Amino acid sequence: MERTAIFPGSFDPFTRGHAALVEEALNLFDRVVIGIGNNTAKQGLLTVGNRKRLIDDIYARNPRVEARVYTGLTGEFGIQLLGASGAVMGLLLAFGVLWPNSIIMLLIPPIPLKAKWFVIIYAAIELLLGWTGRDPGVAHFAHIGGMLWGLGLLYYWRRKGIIRF
Repeated sequence: MERTAIFPGSFDPFTRGHAALVEEALNLFDRVVIGIGNNTAKQGLLTVGNRKRLIDDIYARNPRVEARVYTGLTGEFGIQLLGASGAVMGLLLAFGVLWPNSIIMLLIPPIPLKAKWFVIIYAAIELLLGWTGRDPGVAHFAHIGGMLWGLGLLYYWRRKGIIRF
């Protein structure tokens, strides 16, 4: 199994200190992905494209280092990169099964929902978006797969007597 390190930052500019951290990470990980955050509200010294080119030039001979530009939250970049969204959906489903009457407060719109209804509605939305193809950059069926694996694991653990619900 490949171990990947994610090194996010603005890298404006990429310094020797950044390079030293990448070199140390290569001693511990199989691959290092340098995530260059693109904050459109901030004026930097270099354009995001120039920052990526600089890092690509530095590590041109090292296939274990990759530079990627991302916009948005750093946590979302990590989830997209590692493909953990299916696992996160499995955890969401497990929460809905184990604590179905817990209240989840949505941020937008601020509506309180029981966990079981939130999970059902979210799964229905994922199925709908997957079938219609309206959001092609998201692996909706992988999310559903993560939920199914989570449900299968819960029932397996229940049958083995590890958990009760």
